[in-house]
Amino acid sequence: MPEKKKKYNAITTGAAANRASVSKTAKYGALSVLYIFVPVAIETAGTWGQSAIELVHEIGKRISTVIEDTRATTFLFHNFQACGFVPVGPKIIINNNN
Repeated sequence: MPEKKKKYNAITTGAAANRASVSKTAKYGALSVLYIFVPVAIETAGTWGQSAIELVHEIGKRISTVIEDTRATTFLFHNFQACGFVPVGPKIIINNNN
């Protein structure tokens, strides 16, 4: 990896995960014609890419609608934490009102 990218990734929270999401979109983006494609990238240290955060929020929102419990998104993130996937990123907002 070029030195410039290493410095950017080291300084900016979620940079490597977001860069990986962009790379996955470039590689697999053609699948979006037939499927809903969402690139999910989680850094080794636990930082989530923005699209991964948005996907989990959307899943939580849909679960909340079905089970009529506004805490579903929060519970979903907590379950990921229990599995060792800690969502730490620049734009994580857990809102019980979805």
